Amino acid sequence: MDNVVPFRNVVARVELAEACGEWLVRVTEHDQELTRAFELEKYALSYAEGQRIRLAYDHPDISPSPRLSSSIE
Repeated sequence: MDNVVPFRNVVARVELAEACGEWLVRVTEHDQELTRAFELEKYALSYAEGQRIRLAYDHPDISPSPRLSSSIE
């Protein structure tokens, strides 16, 4: 596995996106990534806000982004 590139050192991150009728929340922390899917936007927003608080992530609001690659920082 010589072609394996180590995951970059990423600070804590919470991302929110809508895709295929589902709301996705991706949480990155300590080189680990977790993505959860929700049917309703309000549940995704609530989960994302809870993760932001848990991570002591100082961002005033979490708003949907068009793609997961657009992070909320």
